Amino acid sequence: MLVQTMPFYRPSCLSSDDSWSLFRQVVFPGDQEQNASTELVRIGKSIVSKCKGLPLAIKTLGSMLRYEMDEERWVNVLKSELWDLKQPQHEILPALELSYKHMPIYLRRCFQALSLFPKVDSILKNEVMKLWKVLDLLDCDGSDADDYKAERLCFMELVDRSILVHDRDESYRLHDLIHDLACFLAGETFYRFEAGTSTEIPENVQYMSILSVPDYVKYGEFPITPCSMRAIFAEGGGNLRNAEPLFLKSKKLRALDLTHIFVEAFPDSLLGSLKQLRHLSLNTCLDKQFTLPSSLFILYNLRTVDLRCNYNKVSLSGIGSLINLHTLPVFHIRRCGCGYNIRDLRNINNIRDLDIYGLDSVSCVEDANEARMQNKRNLRSLELDFSCARKICKCTPLPTPGSIPQDQVLERLRPNHNLGELKIRHYKSHVYPYWLGCASYSKLFRVELLDCEFQQIGVLGGLPSLKYLVLDSMNSMECISSDVFRRSAGYKGFPSLTELSFRKMSVWSEWYVHDGEFPCLRTLWLVVCPKLRSLQFVPFLSLSEFYLICNDNISVFPASPNLRTLEFRRCSNLRSIGFEHSLNPVQLHHSSSSTSEEVSTLPKLTTLALNQCPNLTAVVPLPSLTTLYLSNDLRGEILHRMLNDHPSLESLSISELEVAGISLEQQSLPSLRRLRIGWCDHLQYCDGLTGLTSLQHLEVMDCPKLTIHDVHSLELKTLIITNMFEDESENNED
Repeated sequence: MLVQTMPFYRPSCLSSDDSWSLFRQVVFPGDQEQNASTELVRIGKSIVSKCKGLPLAIKTLGSMLRYEMDEERWVNVLKSELWDLKQPQHEILPALELSYKHMPIYLRRCFQALSLFPKVDSILKNEVMKLWKVLDLLDCDGSDADDYKAERLCFMELVDRSILVHDRDESYRLHDLIHDLACFLAGETFYRFEAGTSTEIPENVQYMSILSVPDYVKYGEFPITPCSMRAIFAEGGGNLRNAEPLFLKSKKLRALDLTHIFVEAFPDSLLGSLKQLRHLSLNTCLDKQFTLPSSLFILYNLRTVDLRCNYNKVSLSGIGSLINLHTLPVFHIRRCGCGYNIRDLRNINNIRDLDIYGLDSVSCVEDANEARMQNKRNLRSLELDFSCARKICKCTPLPTPGSIPQDQVLERLRPNHNLGELKIRHYKSHVYPYWLGCASYSKLFRVELLDCEFQQIGVLGGLPSLKYLVLDSMNSMECISSDVFRRSAGYKGFPSLTELSFRKMSVWSEWYVHDGEFPCLRTLWLVVCPKLRSLQFVPFLSLSEFYLICNDNISVFPASPNLRTLEFRRCSNLRSIGFEHSLNPVQLHHSSSSTSEEVSTLPKLTTLALNQCPNLTAVVPLPSLTTLYLSNDLRGEILHRMLNDHPSLESLSISELEVAGISLEQQSLPSLRRLRIGWCDHLQYCDGLTGLTSLQHLEVMDCPKLTIHDVHSLELKTLIITNMFEDESENNED
């Protein structure tokens, strides 16, 4: 082994001017600097000089002082004793600790909790917020909505302070030095248990994360947790043979989350001694019959029970005694001893989200009435599934009652008026419950109906706040019209609906819409509605997104002046897009007396996707089109037409087309910046490609017969070419 001495590493530093520029950019967003006094600017420059050109220190302090115009506070930062640390390795830490000391108290606890995560490239926003919720670090009124709002605001405040830096999607980065500070400030209050740590847990630990289960624990016992423990949170995976040491002394435990760890044995009596437990998450074996410890059902302070398991193999009988529950595992009703009886819901009135499966197994109508759904004022989301739960357990089946009409069960499960989301599945009756559609459900914003035998939807038009409606596999619904439900001459149905989705509607053929209905509709999905013959878009003046997938009857897509996104997939009979019935498509296409803006009936369309539309022959001019996707079974003439005369087109994707060649012209595509060609087995040439002077990104994949010459003459930022003609194969990315 070769060992050599390396010089002490110091992070790269900014010049004085660059340091002030970075600080000013962070602390004075927009034109806020003009509101700052000369003295404040002088103090700011002095603070920046103490950061010694270190970008992390400058950005963190700048984020802390953002929007803060109090000179006294800036002076306090400038004269803080923390700047006097002498060790060179602590050059950044004074600025970071200053940022911490100026946090509100509630945010300090949330920051310290970040020490429970390992040093990794990124952490997920939802994982951080879940941790705060499990640890009960934020004081809220107890509602899930307020909890989520508080957690999200705290998270964004840490982002604003540059403690967390957005990486991609829902991932954020936590700088190693900031993580070190969180660990230092957390002291023994927060503790990470992982491979390589001590076999003993410090006595003052209150919050512990389990990042991994070391071998000595897998084959032995977990170290005994101290009596000060309040919460245990499993972040890593593994198996734990005996969980008894987790509970032996931890009588004040409030949260136990073992979602990522499989525990082979639960000590029944010890679990029952955790009287203050509020949150319990367990991971049970999917392949075995599993019985929860009976002592679980005397933990009256429990708010959350979360099980990662096969619910058909877990007995939850007795859960009705947990009257303070906010969340509950899926409520399976079975005609055996291990399932729920719907009467168990009688006193669980603080529940927020509830999924009830197996409603076809309800023994009598009175049982549904005893659930007392109207007493659950905090219930926000409700799913009612009328399928019959499968019999997998070994329990002796209970006597099968006579058939209970499902409409009588649904009528008695009327929820409280505070409900926000409702889903009904496998309901085998065409009778709507009296309560569904009542205007008194003023907070109901989402409804999903799946495999139900309702024959109309007009009754839902009276819900004043309904924004999202999904109809899936409604195989008794042939014609949709609100005529039979119109309450008065001035009645306008679905006043707030913004997104409407029809899926797998096997017999639906007619849809009648009246003027004034759906005034706010933005997005419409028609997926596998094979018998629908025509579309009525005149009333949908607000529609901006439309998706038609798997339809063999619709031949004409009418005008829609505000449409911005349009997708057709597997529409074998579609012939024209955007033409008024009074216009001749051939004459319109060849017209030279009108500009495209004057002729087009889709003037705002920016995104168009065509896939497997073999009979499409006419598309109106699209003056605003910026993104175009073409794939699978399109006629040569429509393909040529779509590739020309789009001055605003910026992105073009061509895939799985059975053509030998395509032509692209610079004068027709002056704005094209991104081109993607893929999986065209017969494509041999692409004329005009090297003449596209605006092109910046080119991707060609799996076109084995295609050759491209002089591609390097293009000034590309990204070039990816794979599986082309052998002489031209390359794979580059700048």
